[in-house]
Amino acid sequence: MSLVVVEIVFGDRFTATIWIPTAAVVAGAAVVLFVTGRTAHDEQTLEAAWRAHVARITTGVTVAVAVASASLVVGASVGVAVGVLGATAQVFRFARSVPRIDRLTLAWGSVVTGSVAIVLVLLGVALPDVPQHRVSVWVGGGGAVALVSVVVAVVQFRRAASAPRR
Repeated sequence: MSLVVVEIVFGDRFTATIWIPTAAVVAGAAVVLFVTGRTAHDEQTLEAAWRAHVARITTGVTVAVAVASASLVVGASVGVAVGVLGATAQVFRFARSVPRIDRLTLAWGSVVTGSVAIVLVLLGVALPDVPQHRVSVWVGGGGAVALVSVVVAVVQFRRAASAPRR
């Protein structure tokens, strides 16, 4: 009975096996944010505020990478993956000063997302038994996501070189 419900909610078992761990990553990020935010609130120090900031950036990029990668793997809209990366990069647009850790975290997140996209492109080309709706997203969309990821990573690594430490 539970497998029938899983297939109705997610579409198929493969999609469920991708989105359920992704949801666990998002839930884990929420717990980390709660704990670090609560600690920063209780301590009221600059160090605690800095730890909370690093936790926010790290969990935000981790969730963005997980959602972008999962959406590509299941064959969802490519716009989701590109949008997540683009929106994450735009967070820094109006900030006066962006610490180095922020830029490096986003750059490495882009590298991971680009790597997943490249692997999916190769799998889409090499494996004949993959459903056509996934192959089109993996090859076409994966190539686009890989390109955007490389651009975001290069820009963020370059800007990190001149960014302040805090």
